[in-house]
Amino acid sequence: MTPHLPVLAVRSAPPPTSRCAGAATVPFRSDLLAFGVVASGAGWAGVAVNRAAGRPDSMDSPGSLVWLLSPLAAAAVLRRVRHGAFLPLRPADAVASSGTHRTLAWGTAVLVYPAVTAGALGLGRAAGLVDLSRADVAGLGRSIATALGPALVKNLVEESCWRGYLTEELLCAGVGRVPLNLTVGAVWAAWHVPYYLRFLPEADMRAVLDVPRRAFAAVAAGVILAWTPLYTEVYALTRSVWPGVVMHAVEDAVVNPSAMATGIRYTRAGQWLVSPVVGAVTSAAYTAVGWALGRLGRALRGPVR
Repeated sequence: MTPHLPVLAVRSAPPPTSRCAGAATVPFRSDLLAFGVVASGAGWAGVAVNRAAGRPDSMDSPGSLVWLLSPLAAAAVLRRVRHGAFLPLRPADAVASSGTHRTLAWGTAVLVYPAVTAGALGLGRAAGLVDLSRADVAGLGRSIATALGPALVKNLVEESCWRGYLTEELLCAGVGRVPLNLTVGAVWAAWHVPYYLRFLPEADMRAVLDVPRRAFAAVAAGVILAWTPLYTEVYALTRSVWPGVVMHAVEDAVVNPSAMATGIRYTRAGQWLVSPVVGAVTSAAYTAVGWALGRLGRALRGPVR
């Protein structure tokens, strides 16, 4: 299931800084390839652990911990090997961000998923694709509040891998946005595939999109590719994982209940078009926000490294 990583087309490299010391400026990085292999295989290694332990695949199994933590361990080891030290999540020598860039990053992190979800539901209702008559607004609020805390912990692990390590290394190498997003999106999606095929309860999957597991995994991988530019640009504005951690936690807390557990009913076309999780309209909106954010950030301060 390991994807072929795109060739890393390199632009002129940024001026050397201690933050990017040791970063390659060549089209191939064996350490990044190694990270991609580990991340893509982590879930399948977890499945093997469950088989050896006689445990069913679920998010409560030991295999799920192998799936979740293996990329983080790989990133820590590879960064140690390449840079000679474990860099903190927000290096003290990071390129300073202006107040405007921080405001853009944090504002997007907090607002983009609630805003797009609300817009999609409104559009779906107007088009007859969503029935909101039985929506449990109070229940939705409780679900969001309950999910935020665990989501922050889980997404600190994820964002430290996909943005704090992989995106940061590619930015330091001067990789252009298109190959960067394709690379990060492909590895991120490949990491998720065992989750969709083995760990995710089928009832939860079919509540979002009533298709077989393999079809769901393919659709979800496309959604991850569509979401990647948004996460890249939020990270690039500050070179800190924390806005991405908060944005990812808000996504988990807002998007999933809005698609599954609050009395909101989607037609089949509504699932494909305006579902907060896999809808084509919502996915396009997140891609567009990421593209606009990158353009705005670079316009305000020149090329954002």
